[in-house]
Order: sequence, then structure tokens, then C-alpha cells
Amino acid sequence: MNFTILLYWERQSSLINKNYHHRFQTISLKRLGLFVILAAALAVGCTKPDETLGEGIQPDEDQLHAAVTDSIALVVSTEKIDSLRTDLFANVLVGNYLDDVMGAVKCRGVLQFAPDLTVDTLPANRQVYAVELDLAYQPEAYGNNAPMFFQVQQLMEPIDLDSSYYSNHQPQRGWENLILPGQETHTTRPEYASTLSTATPEYLKLKLDPAFGQFLIANDSALTSFDAFSEYFNGLVLSSTTTDGRVVSFATINSKLTVYYRYPGENRMNIGTYTFKYTSSCEAFSTVEQQYYGSSVSGLSPTSPLSATQWAYMQGAGGTRVSVDISDVLWMREVPNITINKAELVVPYDAQSKFAGIDSLNMVYEKSEGFFALTADYARNAGGNFRKAEGYYRFNITHHVQSLLAGEIDNTELKLVVNPRVGGLYNTLGTRRSLLHGPVYSADRTQNMRLVITYSY
Repeated sequence: MNFTILLYWERQSSLINKNYHHRFQTISLKRLGLFVILAAALAVGCTKPDETLGEGIQPDEDQLHAAVTDSIALVVSTEKIDSLRTDLFANVLVGNYLDDVMGAVKCRGVLQFAPDLTVDTLPANRQVYAVELDLAYQPEAYGNNAPMFFQVQQLMEPIDLDSSYYSNHQPQRGWENLILPGQETHTTRPEYASTLSTATPEYLKLKLDPAFGQFLIANDSALTSFDAFSEYFNGLVLSSTTTDGRVVSFATINSKLTVYYRYPGENRMNIGTYTFKYTSSCEAFSTVEQQYYGSSVSGLSPTSPLSATQWAYMQGAGGTRVSVDISDVLWMREVPNITINKAELVVPYDAQSKFAGIDSLNMVYEKSEGFFALTADYARNAGGNFRKAEGYYRFNITHHVQSLLAGEIDNTELKLVVNPRVGGLYNTLGTRRSLLHGPVYSADRTQNMRLVITYSY
């Protein structure tokens, strides 16, 4: 029997079905939608454990025999996610970068704006002389800090909050770049953005064609409500044509579109402004395209996972996830009165890579048909206990392994998935990736992904 899991930000076509075998029985592993990261353990097999390794599950006086093993066989694979729901996050991604390992990543941001309902009327005979699009940086950028050539195009299709938008959606957009000629290239400054909500936002300021601003405020009736304006103007599509630049993250809530106009007074021309802001009525999403051809993951698709015995590849923004099958642990059911004192999945990664690794991962499993869950040990390993300096993630799954051996959980497949946190910012979409060591990466076992179990019997 096959089971499917559909996470609310993934499409059905992103699900992958696989079967693994352990020494006692064949287990039909279930599918889970999410991009995942893989784990391996950090210990030397079959030695007497240090006293600090125990989790206090079994009293000391009952520990007649104790052992440590890191020889559990792991079956690991990299899976492709064909789409990610991107309208759930508080930012949009704009730009492109090239990764010599995983290929090219290209991102566009789509934004709606709302009229200023505090303005009753605009003066007659107004003439727009300038328009500025202010995009609020988030302190996250990924790629090369090179000057970027930006494009701002008019969105040519309606969008709304009641619909769902995914990373593979290609928005219809006008051909014209609304940025004034000669004003398209900018050196981005996300590093100057603050994480404090009380701080003044740092902006990328793009000067747009005044004719576009004239269009925005030409229809007085369209400015009377959000619904009227969204029918008149769909929104903007933001992108960059710089191939090997970087992907920049912009906070939607602080972004704005300001129109500067002049109008005749009694003796002179007067000056006024009208600002369109992103509000809770507005929709925003990102489109993300990963191009793997010619890379280490060339040929990866939602229906063709890659074996990850040496390397597993983790990527955010609808990229990849990692599946780890630990069915080999079931041999421990034969050990009488076994108690799992500690079980850790340790996942070393390439800390010397040119690009920063993913700083927060989750571990999930299919709890029942159509329902996924974090492991019961989630509080012990929030974010994968990421250790940047040491170059590994550690997942404490003590209770999960104990439940497997007790028959309380049937599914032996775990999936490592990207947490919606980037650079410490929650509810954030990012394009980071991590190159994980597989279970046979090196002759040095401490460099391999592995499951380290301390048990008593």
C-alpha cells in the first residue's frame, strides 16, 4: 500500500515514492513533501559510553549492560521538490547566482501595493515628475556581491490573497523595464539592514519612469479602495539580469512606491507626494528556478532521486530535501529489555564551501496516512543544533528510536527539511544550500553521516 503526504506549501507532483529493505522485512516507506536535510552521527562504534551520554531514561542501578554503536546502516537520498508555496513568507527574493556544485538559481519577486486611503482627493492638473520604488532589505543575501542590473516590470495578471502561489509559477509581465535608463545598476546593501523592527529600514531605491507614476494616480476612482486599485493595477515583477550576482531578500511590509507630482497653485507650482504601501491586503510571492544541468545534481528531478552515499545536497526555496532510512535499527528489537539512552543523527557538512550553509533544519516523519509530524525529540534539536564552526548538524532522536523499537511508529524513513528561518529571521524564504557528507563519505567515520546510539540492556 502506498501513502502520500502533501504539505500545505508543496504540490502533489513533488512527492516521491521509494522502497527500502532491512534485514528482517521489507518496509514500504511513505512519502513526505518538503525539502529535507540529512543526518549522521558522531561517535566511535561499540565502546563503553561516557557517563554524560545517558538521557536518564533508565535508572543507573538498572543499567546492567551498556554499549554504544554507530554502525547502523543508513540509506540516504537527495530528492527534488518541484515547487514550494512562496506566498506564505514575509519577504521576496530577487536576483541570480551561480553555484559550481548545484548550478544556477534565478529568483523573481512579485508585489502588490495598496492605495493610501487617508488621502481624500488629489489636486487637479497634477503632473508626475518622479517615481521611486523603495525595497526594504532584509539582512540576507546569497551569492557574489557584484553590481546588479535590475528590472521592474508591470504584472499583467491579477493576483489575490485567496489564491496560492508557488515557486514554479511564471507570472505574466510587461516587456518594458520601468526603471529609468541609466538607473538600473546598483550595488546592493543588505549587510546594512537591521534585524530590529524599530530600526530605520535600509532601502534599495529604484527610480522609475514618471509616465508610469502618471498612470498610477490618473484614475481617481481606482484610489478609493484596495479592490478598485487591484483591478486597475495588478502589481510589479522584480528581477535582475545579472547572471552571476546574488539573490537579495526584501521585506514586503516595509516596501513602498512613491509618486512625486506638481500642480498649479495661485502664484506658483506646488509639490505633493502619494505613497502606495504594501499592506495586509496585498499579496506577494517569489518565483525560483534551479537549473541543475552540468552540476553535481544534474539529472535530479521529482521522480528521480539521487543516491547520497558520499554526498547529499540540501537546498532551500523549493530546491532539494534529504531522505534518511534507518530501518537497520530494527535489529535492536532482538536485544532483550533494551533501553535507548541516547540516539543522535550526526550530519557533517562542507563548512569550507564558498556559500554559507543552511542554518536551521527540521526532522519530520509520516505519523499516519496523510499526516506528517516533527519527531517527539524536536525540542532537543531545534534547527538541527547547527554548529557552524564544527561543520555539522546534530539531531537527538532518542524517543523516536525507542518508539520505533517498541512498535509505536512504523515508518523508518526520516526527512530533513529546511526550517523557515534564515539568518535568525523567522518566516523567511531563502536560497541557502548545504553539502552534506553521506554515510560513506570518508574512511574517517567522524566525517560521515551516522546514527550513534547509546543503549542499555
